[in-house]
Amino acid sequence: MKVAMIAPVGKSPSVITEMVRFLESEYLSDVILLPTKDEFVLAGTRLVEAALKVHYPKLRIHVHVLPKNDIASEEDALLAAKEITKAICIEKFKIGTDRIFLNVAGGRKEVTVMAALLGSMFGVTGIYHVVNKEIGAFNDYQQQIMEDIMRFSEKDLEKRIEMYKELREKFDRLLFPDGAKLEFINIPVIPYSPEDIARLKRILKPGGVSLVEEPMAPYLIQIYQQANLIVYNKQTSWIHPTDMGLEIGKMLRCEV
Repeated sequence: MKVAMIAPVGKSPSVITEMVRFLESEYLSDVILLPTKDEFVLAGTRLVEAALKVHYPKLRIHVHVLPKNDIASEEDALLAAKEITKAICIEKFKIGTDRIFLNVAGGRKEVTVMAALLGSMFGVTGIYHVVNKEIGAFNDYQQQIMEDIMRFSEKDLEKRIEMYKELREKFDRLLFPDGAKLEFINIPVIPYSPEDIARLKRILKPGGVSLVEEPMAPYLIQIYQQANLIVYNKQTSWIHPTDMGLEIGKMLRCEV
């Protein structure tokens, strides 16, 4: 059985390892990490990769770097959403992964919100967040060992594994803290119906559709308009997708 965890990565690398440990009973086979190009985020990601290889040697880890240093605009958030979509589509439809978990504890808030939305649209198994109850002390410790973390900018995985083993006690304290200090939050996944997803795939395409070929209840038209997915022309009974609607349509069709 293939079980995957997909996770945006921010400046708290421990949320990745904490969640992997939390999901041990799910028998994870793959972890997909989505960091930005930020120097510290990349070093933290490579530290996490080494840590997971030490603690879970059989776990397959895939790192897909977003071509941005930060997610600072709507355009950046959309780019991140596409990368999350790509990861879900590959796991769900190409590889045939049995269970997919989204870890939304890392990365910018706009990215985690988009991840949760996409998780519901694609019907993932679970969406989780993790909170450290002693975040102040944790951040202080991370700052204390910042120089050691930055050493993991090293690209060679085997070298990083050896580096981790040399200072394992120090890094384990950061990445695998006392579980009693952590709160794991299961975000409810309310899946969209197959009919709703199929409809969105059809109407959110270049050129739009006529209500003659795609009849829709007035309340649905209103909902999609309020969500900034479509523009409705009453004169022609034609539905045109907005720019955002076109992008959402592409993601739902896995055209990313």
